[in-house]
Amino acid sequence: MSDFAYVGSGEASAADSSLGSGVVHGLELAEVPQELRIGYSYVFHRLQPSDDERLALEVLPRKVVDQGLNLTRYPAAVKDLVFSFIGGPYFSIEFRDGTRRFLLRSNRCDSSARDLQLADGYSDSDYVLELLNNE
Repeated sequence: MSDFAYVGSGEASAADSSLGSGVVHGLELAEVPQELRIGYSYVFHRLQPSDDERLALEVLPRKVVDQGLNLTRYPAAVKDLVFSFIGGPYFSIEFRDGTRRFLLRSNRCDSSARDLQLADGYSDSDYVLELLNNE
């Protein structure tokens, strides 16, 4: 997805936040790791303009299915999204690739680089991908 830029990763336990990714990151674009690890959060930024409502309800679920992955939980209507006083809407999508289970969620970017992120044309949200387990 060319409108997303990978900016870093960190331990998922540190990223378990309802407001932000919890992963300290800047704006330097990085190569997405070849192998995702359980227990880590992989943070992406998205170029503006960003219609997160449409992204959550239509675009990302369709892209997951188009990649041959199995959607297991996703927002089906606006009522499934979380609207915050600052930012949002926020959402999460779970999907499977065979025995691997993934979570993709959006959160408010709480990085110190947030203002630079906006100045560089990125939205003020983090999009966090986690490999939950291998069953």
